[in-house]
Amino acid sequence: MDVSNSFTRGLISSGNSLLGIINNQSVFLSDDSGETYEILNDGLTSTKLYDIACSENFGLYVMSYTSSTWKYSFDQNLWQEIPNDIDDRSYCLEIGNNGELFLGSEYNIYKSTDQCVTWQEMNNGIHFPGISNQIGISSIIEYKNYLFALSLHWDLFRSADHGAHWFKINNGIYFWQYYCKIATDSSYNTLYVSSDMGLFRSIDDGDNWTRILDVSSSKGLVLASDNEIYYSANGYKVLHSTDGGTSWKEETEGLEDELTGFAQTQNREIFASSRGGGVYKYLPETTDNEEGFSNIPDEYKLEQNYPNPFNPTTKIKYQIHEPCMVELIVYDLLGREIKKLVNEYKPAGSYDIVFDGSNLSSGVYFYNLKSGNYIETKKMVLLR
Repeated sequence: MDVSNSFTRGLISSGNSLLGIINNQSVFLSDDSGETYEILNDGLTSTKLYDIACSENFGLYVMSYTSSTWKYSFDQNLWQEIPNDIDDRSYCLEIGNNGELFLGSEYNIYKSTDQCVTWQEMNNGIHFPGISNQIGISSIIEYKNYLFALSLHWDLFRSADHGAHWFKINNGIYFWQYYCKIATDSSYNTLYVSSDMGLFRSIDDGDNWTRILDVSSSKGLVLASDNEIYYSANGYKVLHSTDGGTSWKEETEGLEDELTGFAQTQNREIFASSRGGGVYKYLPETTDNEEGFSNIPDEYKLEQNYPNPFNPTTKIKYQIHEPCMVELIVYDLLGREIKKLVNEYKPAGSYDIVFDGSNLSSGVYFYNLKSGNYIETKKMVLLR
């Protein structure tokens, strides 16, 4: 089956298999790195398919925009519709680690423990602004021992008891009109959330967030694998970071359509679904510098932050001449550590990082770079 020139969405991987939705009415499967595609269509009766979920242990499911659900039988090569009484528009479907299914909709979060046969509303702790009760749960993921649910227009919520109770967590994360996507890296060490104010990262299970990319987007897509991050702003431009978001490189060659999702297979191949161009496969450029950075600097250097004074964010640039352990730490006027921005081994190259002082008072701060035997300190001013 040729999926080129088609609208594809809901892209996911299962092992080295790639699955997704084509033209809102069929499910496709590829077992050969996107060379050929098989259509899994028997038994499907909807032309409004919206999201798909798959687990090697718990099966393959697809959901329609009107909340109908189907489960696929690989023995019979047939979809079986599972009737429900949900009267709601649905946005996302997720399979938990224990086999529960979670459905995010316009007005609710639902949970099923019997393979979509029955659904229970799970909204305790999610507060609805205004009078419409319209939350629009666009993304649900399971991370460590938590569930995270992202509302399109309001907030990010976390549950420690499989969805029975939810708590708002937004320290350091913000938006103008939209939240877009929540994702985790392949090692489950870092969380990422995209909004129309950029890309945010948390390394403490969502308690605190730092903006790592200042790009305005109403459709930010994100895929993370260890220190590699792929981010698409408004679906047309892909930014790629190989150092956890410290530096970025644009990777748009070959893209001709708006992207709708990312997926990475077990053998680390990257794919993207699109609005009219089928499925794209990312082919990394082979260079002598495999990290994708610019030419190796001939000296160590810490630059003055910009802007300065700043409110509340500023960018700090630095460069290192040789691979080494790097520390970049912000201190207050009394020498107390405020924030450790970088603390890892890095290849030679040029880097920049955004410091967010949203939770700090106006005043003078210092940032100190230690890289090998190079030590440099500069002053910056937060002015509200």
